[in-house]
Amino acid sequence: MSKTTLIAMATGVVSAVLYLSLLIGSPGALILAYLSSLPLFAAGLSMGLVPLLIAAATGTVITGIGDEFLSAAMYGGLTAGPVIWIVRLALTSRQNSGSVEWYPSGRLITWLSVAAGGYFLVAVAAFSAFEGGLRGQIERFLTTILENLSGRPWAELEGAHALLEVWEPMFPAIVGVSWIIMLSLNGVLAQGLLVRFGRNLRPSPSMAVLQLPRVLAIMFGCALLASLAPSLIGYAGTTISVYFMVPYLLVGLAVVHALAGKLTSAHIVLVIFYVVLVLFGLFGLALTAGLGLVEQWFNVRRQCGVVYKGEEE
Repeated sequence: MSKTTLIAMATGVVSAVLYLSLLIGSPGALILAYLSSLPLFAAGLSMGLVPLLIAAATGTVITGIGDEFLSAAMYGGLTAGPVIWIVRLALTSRQNSGSVEWYPSGRLITWLSVAAGGYFLVAVAAFSAFEGGLRGQIERFLTTILENLSGRPWAELEGAHALLEVWEPMFPAIVGVSWIIMLSLNGVLAQGLLVRFGRNLRPSPSMAVLQLPRVLAIMFGCALLASLAPSLIGYAGTTISVYFMVPYLLVGLAVVHALAGKLTSAHIVLVIFYVVLVLFGLFGLALTAGLGLVEQWFNVRRQCGVVYKGEEE
């Protein structure tokens, strides 16, 4: 057995152990579980696709042994599978006039948003046979959490019904966005660590030149139109629209970084911007995503002298 194979298998074991930390049930364990895709990204972005497949298979088997088949399936479908797909794309390149163009990072984040939408639709279909469908299952799940936190039965929880009415429609969007951001951050962190130690197979893309495919705007528009429909279609359209806003949010941030880079006090400007963004909360995030949508059609960064090199457009 080669050294690369042994390292890949060890990486899969580490990933599975991080994922299985969910069994502890503490908030700290949840953070560890969020990092379960980091070792897989590190394996793929440093050694290639085949070692990543070995690491993913090892992690899936260990997860199944450590818990049960459902956990292994969840690990394989929601962690290992998406990492394999993203790494495969990230390592794609082509020669163009003597230079190497790598698969654009904007399309990678787009794929994650599309995958989140696909998983959501699968969940809708899977729970359609149950009472209340997906929304009914979410309501029962949140009800159980509130009862466990309060230590009282549902009937005795004053104001809990109003709280449930607010959080139940938002829950799939929150979970999906968290999943997109979790995988994105782990991929970025893995790439950064590999660059630091000289083990990266591709260069790190610059956030300031992040671009999105035009087809995303079409899908986003369709999701927004669907959100106006009643019942389940509107529910699905609203949720998927939020997923598609994540790439635009990142592009909006890229525009801010690009514009700030033209100033002598760029770091100070960025600190002020992020403080204001936190203070404005969801409204600030929505405005930043809107800036990203405007950028896709009017190329604000190009007009400010930002040059796109090293990635396919």
